[in-house]
Amino acid sequence: MQIDRSPFLELDHQTVLGYFKAAGSRDPDVLHSHKTTLTSLGRFPKLAGIYIMVVGALCTITILLSFIGIPALFLGWWMWRRGKRNLEAIEAGYSEFLGHPSETVTELASIPTHPSQRGDRAMSFRSTALVLISAALYGPASAQVSVPAGFDVASLPFGGGLDGIAVSTGGAYGNFVYVATNGAVKRVDPTSGAVSTFATGLATSSGRPSGVTFDSGVFGTGMLYVVENLGPVKSISPSAAVTTLSSGGSLFSPNGLAFAPVGSAFGDKLFVSNGTGGPSTVSQVDAAGVNSVFAAASNFAASPLGLDFPHAGSAFTPDLYVGVWFTDKLSRVDASGMGTTFATGLGRVVNVTFNPKPTGPFGDFAYVTDTLNKRVHRVAPDGTVSPFASGFVFGTSGFDADLAFAPDGSALYVGSGSNLVVIRPCGSAEPYCTAKTNSQGCVPAIGWTGTPDVTGTSDFVIRCDNVLELKA
Repeated sequence: MQIDRSPFLELDHQTVLGYFKAAGSRDPDVLHSHKTTLTSLGRFPKLAGIYIMVVGALCTITILLSFIGIPALFLGWWMWRRGKRNLEAIEAGYSEFLGHPSETVTELASIPTHPSQRGDRAMSFRSTALVLISAALYGPASAQVSVPAGFDVASLPFGGGLDGIAVSTGGAYGNFVYVATNGAVKRVDPTSGAVSTFATGLATSSGRPSGVTFDSGVFGTGMLYVVENLGPVKSISPSAAVTTLSSGGSLFSPNGLAFAPVGSAFGDKLFVSNGTGGPSTVSQVDAAGVNSVFAAASNFAASPLGLDFPHAGSAFTPDLYVGVWFTDKLSRVDASGMGTTFATGLGRVVNVTFNPKPTGPFGDFAYVTDTLNKRVHRVAPDGTVSPFASGFVFGTSGFDADLAFAPDGSALYVGSGSNLVVIRPCGSAEPYCTAKTNSQGCVPAIGWTGTPDVTGTSDFVIRCDNVLELKA
C-alpha cells in the first residue's frame, strides 16, 4: 500500500489499518518497521506546520510583516493539527491491529481562541510565537515531563529514536551518554547537549540495535556492547571498531542486555533477553562469545525486554530483574535460571535500571518505564510500586523507552520520543562562576523562587541581592 509524503497528508483510521494489513505479517518487529515509516509520513504535515509557524511568528514579531505572519501562523497551526491527528490515528490503528487499547498523544501547544484567553492580540501572537519557537528548537519533553519535588528535569534534543542508553565512566570513552539508534551508536555530551556519531555500520530498520551497555569488569574489556534485533551481540572499542562477539544459537530477536556483577553467583556472563512478543528466553554469553539459554520461556508470560542487576549496598536480592513486554510485571530470576513475578501494577513494562548509589538522592529503587501510562515508576526492595515521573513520549514497541543512570547516580537519562530527558536532584548543577565581595563588603547573590515556564504564566521570579547600581 503506497502512501506518498505530503504536507497535506491526512490519515484516517481505515487507511492506517489497511496499511498495517498490507504488511502481510503480525510479527511485532515487521509491524514496528511499517509503523516507523508511516509515522514519518504522518508527522510531515506537523513538522511543516511548525516550520511555517516559526516563520510566521518571526514575521509577526517584526510588526511590519504581520500581514504575512498572522496568516502563516494559522496555516501552520492547521497543518500542525493535521499532523497531530495523523499521529493519533497511527497510534490508535497500530494498537487496534495488535489487539491493545489505543493511547493518546500529548498535545504540544495550543493557540488561545476564547476571548478571555486572548488579551491583547499582538501580545497573544508574540507569546504564542515564543512558545512555538522554543518547542521547535528544544522539543516538548522538558515541558511535559513532571518530576517529584527535589528533582529537576531537562530535555536534550537527539533527533531520532533512542533504542538503548549507556553512560560511560570516563577513561577512553570520555564522559558521554551513548545512545543506540538506527544503524549507529551516537554519543551525547551531557553538559552541552551536543550529539555526535560514534560508531556506524550497525543494522537498520527492524534489525537495528535494541540495547547497549558497558562491560562492568566481567569480561575485563571495559568496552561498549550492543545487541541488534536480528541477533548478534557486538563490541565497540574506544576507536569505534565494531566486532561481532556472538550470534546465532540461543539468540533470536534480542531486546536488551546486562552484565552480571563481578564475582556474583551468575558468573562472568553477559545476559541477553530474546523474543518478539510471546514467552521467550534469556540467554547468557561468555567472553568467548559462546551463548546458551539461561532462563527458559516458561519463566515469562511474554517476551523479556529490559533487564538489570541491583548494585552493591542495595537491599534487593542479588538476582536478575527482567521487564516483561506488554504486561505490568517485573520478574526476578535467580542464579539457577528460575523466575518468579516480583512486582505488578507497572502499566506496560519495557525497561528497568537500578540506581548505582542506593544511598543517594534517587534512593534504593529499581526504575521502570511504562509505555501505557507514559511514566517511569520506581519499585522498592519489597516490590512496592510508586510513580516517579510522568509525561514522557513513549511508543508502543520494545525499541524505545530506555533509561540508564550515570555511574555515580547523579542523573537518570530517559529516552522520550526524539529527546534525551535528564533528571537530576535539585542543586546538583555546578556553579558557573563564584561571587566575590564588592566594594561595600557584600557578596552578590542570585536566587529564584517558583518554577520556570515557557508560557510566561508561572510564578518564577529571579532575585538579586547585594548588588551595586544594578551590577553584581
